[in-house]
Amino acid sequence: LSLVGQLNELFLREIAAISRMPVKHVKLWENLSLETMGSVHYRRHLVPVYRRLFELLGPGQKLSVHYDGKLRQVAADIAALPIFGIDSFTPPPEGDMETAEARAAWPGKYLWLHPCLGWYTEDEARLAARVRAMAQDAGGHGYCLMISEDVPHDPARTIPRVLEALAR
Repeated sequence: LSLVGQLNELFLREIAAISRMPVKHVKLWENLSLETMGSVHYRRHLVPVYRRLFELLGPGQKLSVHYDGKLRQVAADIAALPIFGIDSFTPPPEGDMETAEARAAWPGKYLWLHPCLGWYTEDEARLAARVRAMAQDAGGHGYCLMISEDVPHDPARTIPRVLEALAR
């Protein structure tokens, strides 16, 4: 753990340097995986680093994190942190929270919504319905849809269907 502590100190020095720059948005690429870390270690080791990080950020600077996995067990912790946005939020089966649950848990946070890659293997009507429901469940504000992690199945066919579904 002493190596982790040293790496955290280096990371916090980087954030301190960034805080003196004219940047409005900081994005972390930590790619949290609670399947390997667990909620106890998240609270014990990661939340204190976030708290120190937020103390370093300058006025008006916002922080987003990359959380695309199972988040239910730390949803209250995420809500309590002044995180601006959750990048790559993914509903079940890849994640463990539905989009409506995420919006209810984090009403003020920006959600970069990542439709499950398995949805792109379904028929076009089902894919369109899932994407429309995801957008509706996001609450009509503070979100965008994205593709993260991998290229979806048959992108030349499926991505236009997603865009058409959102245009309706």
